[in-house]
Amino acid sequence: MNDGHIWADAPHSLAVHPTQLYMTLGLLVLFVALLFLLHQNARKGSAFCGYLIGYGVLRGVVESFRGDSAHELMGMTVSQVISIGLAFLGIVLLFLLRKHGCFSPVCNATAAKQQQKTNERELL
Repeated sequence: MNDGHIWADAPHSLAVHPTQLYMTLGLLVLFVALLFLLHQNARKGSAFCGYLIGYGVLRGVVESFRGDSAHELMGMTVSQVISIGLAFLGIVLLFLLRKHGCFSPVCNATAAKQQQKTNERELL
């Protein structure tokens, strides 16, 4: 209406994509994939990284079907830029996780205890 595409009293609107359904179905698929990843005994934090990557990609794709974004940044919507940032952050964290192991203090304490037990066994 504001852009002059349709009149305020028009009986029909313009055709639109059901992006809410796309997001819901995509997030359901992402949930099942992450649940499968958790049951595979993946490293702690892998599911979180997978969520960041999966959500970022999904949101970026779904945003391309939306036609109501008024804000643009570098030729993309703000949501697409944020989605790229999320996916990039997930990839960086995944590489760091694979290189350094777990970042959690609980994991570090457990690893330290295991290392201490190994050192004690070597001394005996």
